[in-house]
Amino acid sequence: MPLITNAIKANQRCIVRAIARNPTRSLLSTQSNHSQSQPQPPHKKPLLSATPLSPKARPPKQHSELTKKIVFSIAKLFGYNSDTSTAIRTTSDYYDRCAEWEEGHGEFLKTANLPPTFNTWFHLTNLHIWLLTVRFRALPEPLARLYIQELINHFFIDIESRIRHKFKITQERTVRGYMMAYLDMWRGSGVAYDEGLVRGDAVLAAAFWRNIYSGRGVKEEIDSGDMELSPSGRAVREEEGVHGEAMEVAIPIHLNSLVHYTRSELHRLDHLDDDHIRRGIDNKTTEFGSPVDPSPSK
Repeated sequence: MPLITNAIKANQRCIVRAIARNPTRSLLSTQSNHSQSQPQPPHKKPLLSATPLSPKARPPKQHSELTKKIVFSIAKLFGYNSDTSTAIRTTSDYYDRCAEWEEGHGEFLKTANLPPTFNTWFHLTNLHIWLLTVRFRALPEPLARLYIQELINHFFIDIESRIRHKFKITQERTVRGYMMAYLDMWRGSGVAYDEGLVRGDAVLAAAFWRNIYSGRGVKEEIDSGDMELSPSGRAVREEEGVHGEAMEVAIPIHLNSLVHYTRSELHRLDHLDDDHIRRGIDNKTTEFGSPVDPSPSK
């Protein structure tokens, strides 16, 4: 046993001297000798082998026509591609564009002297919903009724959500009172706008004055209840004298801009085919212009 130990130590001392004289060559020769003493099977892969830095993506799996038919049939069975589900998804996108319209047109609200109240938001959103409603009526039945109903559903669900969360109103009786008031305004404004659409711009401008401007002038009285949420939309104007009179004179100019904008948007929507309207995925359908600077191309 001591003889074997002394032999191993002597061998190690030889390896150290060899590495000191020529480290690279000695190490390679040592590894070579070690590999020769323990040969690897020819079929076994080396422990370290070259691999690509980024492996190639798997090719897309091709499904047979039978598999596609089965999947589409199951989706149709569960109503995913039904007219109702498509109308809900499409009108949700339409409604988002209607409800968020004022965010990109703050200059119009300021120039048109419209107070930044919930009532103003309601009427401007309602105007754009009415624009889409007019176009939806031209769809074949029952799609026309379905798209209109789903769009109105989104509108009033959002109204109730804003009343409860933005204004922190928890009493059910109060919430129902506000909801009934806004429902009446929606019905009345829809009839007024339809009349203006048929009878001419003067009637349409009068409908905008009664609804969007709440028939207001410069001097007004305070309405009872919450000023921000009041469905009447009335608010006290502090402007008096010459400046106040100038504001009253400017109201017809703003009404004319709204009428021109409304006619332009109706013309744009009318020139989109029914399939385009049903999909509702193109900015030409969902993006609205601005009453401040109506585009001549529309």
